[in-house]
Amino acid sequence: MEKLKESGVRGLRWLEKYTKTDMVYLAQGGFWLNANQAVGVVFGLALTIAFANLIPIETYGIYRYVLSIYSLFVIVSLPGINTALLRSISHHMDGSFVKGIKTKIKWGFLGSVVSLLFAGYKYLNDDQTLGIIFLLIAILFPLVEAFTLYTPLLNGKKLFREWAIIDALIQVFSIISLLLVLFFTQNIFFIILGYFIPLIIGRVSATFFVKKKYIENEPSDPELFSYGKSLTIYQIVTRIISSIDQIVLFHFLGPSQVAIFSLATAIPNRIQSLFRATGTLAFPKFTEKSKEASVNSLPKKMLWMALVIFVVCILYVIFAPYIFKYVFPKYLSSLEYSKIVVFYTLSAITYPFSSYMLAHKKIKENYIFGITNLTVKIVVLAIFVPLFGIWGAIASILGTSLVTIILSVILINREKTNLSVL
Repeated sequence: MEKLKESGVRGLRWLEKYTKTDMVYLAQGGFWLNANQAVGVVFGLALTIAFANLIPIETYGIYRYVLSIYSLFVIVSLPGINTALLRSISHHMDGSFVKGIKTKIKWGFLGSVVSLLFAGYKYLNDDQTLGIIFLLIAILFPLVEAFTLYTPLLNGKKLFREWAIIDALIQVFSIISLLLVLFFTQNIFFIILGYFIPLIIGRVSATFFVKKKYIENEPSDPELFSYGKSLTIYQIVTRIISSIDQIVLFHFLGPSQVAIFSLATAIPNRIQSLFRATGTLAFPKFTEKSKEASVNSLPKKMLWMALVIFVVCILYVIFAPYIFKYVFPKYLSSLEYSKIVVFYTLSAITYPFSSYMLAHKKIKENYIFGITNLTVKIVVLAIFVPLFGIWGAIASILGTSLVTIILSVILINREKTNLSVL
């Protein structure tokens, strides 16, 4: 066994000549991160199958719309604190963990106020269903978002195995709970509660466990709030980008079209999530390495990732007809959309560069990314959804992904030029 391990390490070291990446680190950390993602993909697909077969299309469309609106409301709870804490923990400032939780609880109440106002707006406009749903969300809001900081704490300490196990347990508990709700009722109120309450239980439990076991020192990052606030401003843009298509479809075409669009993007979203681990793994490394070494290694990383993702996309296009025929028979109309939209996952090659920008506080570059992408997405949605329906939303996703890749290449080359001058 030991000889086999040594041979594997030698093989990974040999690959480093071509990938310009610490392959042993990637294999060790990547195994656990990818294992966690695999758990999420498997159980997430089980949940998607349940939604597609157990409840009416319109109910699923409302559920997706609610989560899209909620994703926007999360902005007021300072989600940028999560990324700022990752940087703080990477610099051994563990006291920032409790400070971050207190900050997110305080700002979470602002999220409750926003949700409550939206509930009142919907109720006054004769949409009692959404009014009651967002009233429930207003009550739960601070607890859902305040206890998510166990993830940056563990990843900042490179405890990928511990994070993967804890997060996988929370995912499994939450998804199984929601699956049980779906088996017994089609009531949208119970479905929403079945989504949020298990998340609260899992996250609160994980937070207290992690605090007790892994906090090693008291120093706190004085820049945590300011950096977290600046990252949150950037996340306003990214969250609008990720949610606006379903919101626009809901208002122009109704919940049924939202459901069809959601099923079309369900598996492509899961595919892209598998590659998100590359950014998580890269972040601690970028805080340790010089800017020059980091930037020079990025092009080859992106090229290798693009090749792998493209092969995955082609395989999906081949097998998608069978998946929809036997697994999602009520959503065969989603098939053609799904076969095209899967290629947006190529934008996952930019994850390592995004981590580089966050690790080195490239706030200006983040804003360039966000504002450009948001502009492209809004313009394409505004023009093409009224004309072409779901195809307009698909065009906005592909257009935004293409812009992300082009901007990454431009900014990497500019960063290399600036560093060479210095």
